[in-house]
Amino acid sequence: MKETEEMYLLRFRYGRAAEMFIAYKTFLHRQVITGDKSYCPNEEVVIQVTHTLLLTFYSFIYSMFDKSGTDFISTTEPYVNVLTDAGKEVRKELIEVWTKNEKAISKLRHNIGFHGGVKIKSHEVGYSALSDIHPQVVEFIMNHLAIFFMEMDVILPPREDYNFHVSPEQKKFFFDRAEKFKKQINDPAFSRMMESMKKLYSDKNLMDDNSHR
Repeated sequence: MKETEEMYLLRFRYGRAAEMFIAYKTFLHRQVITGDKSYCPNEEVVIQVTHTLLLTFYSFIYSMFDKSGTDFISTTEPYVNVLTDAGKEVRKELIEVWTKNEKAISKLRHNIGFHGGVKIKSHEVGYSALSDIHPQVVEFIMNHLAIFFMEMDVILPPREDYNFHVSPEQKKFFFDRAEKFKKQINDPAFSRMMESMKKLYSDKNLMDDNSHR
């Protein structure tokens, strides 16, 4: 089966999301240089950039499923009958997880992500959506997208500009990590911790703090 133009663009979009994810993780784990001669002079700037990268990354995730563009669900539909069993299961789980989190990620994206709300209340809605998204959900989505494209490579002819090969050991790593994320997402203890975070993310002071940086 040939790779459609939409699938080519979806894979391209995934690559950009993965790069944004790397940028976010780089700042989150403080793998950046700070100091008077650096673009990030102090820890406060690093924290704020990390926050902004997270919002942008969520927006990229939204764009992967946004029906107004090259979205995952409709783009992958023509391949369902030829996908491997693993590919079908991964696609099903991706759609299920996205459906459960679409509303919250949409609020974030439209109010404080790629777009900004026109009123203070809109920004409050965007920030409060953070407390409705389990932190491991987007990790799970990115991990599952990686697995899905691995399974796509099984049924698509090789491309001259794409020579990425995955070993069985690497594929197992992604599947094992998916199981870990599932357990964390369904962990009642973590859910209780998420509830305690709601006040932080819905607090107007969060916006006030950001405005001073």
